[in-house]
Amino acid sequence: MQGLGGKTPLYCALAAAGKDKYANSHARGLCTMNLHSILGIAQSIVAIIMCGALGAGAGYGLLAWLGWAGVSGALVAVFVGMVVATAAWTLGSVLLRAAGLIR
Repeated sequence: MQGLGGKTPLYCALAAAGKDKYANSHARGLCTMNLHSILGIAQSIVAIIMCGALGAGAGYGLLAWLGWAGVSGALVAVFVGMVVATAAWTLGSVLLRAAGLIR
């Protein structure tokens, strides 16, 4: 791989020489992930979807309760949804850490 002026970029040169401490782990990619890592990622994705759904439901519920519609209603729903989803994520993380289920 040639960089500007025909010189090899430093990162590539270090990786080729085996002197980059991250070169080997980056080259292996997903093959180095164990089942525990994959399950942790899957759990995070499920938690993100759940918190997002809770936030969306709260935003929509507020709009239905107020009887709002249109762009202004959508903006309010998005803002409320993001706040509720963030609060749910934070509360869930605190509770799971307090229970010792996550670090």
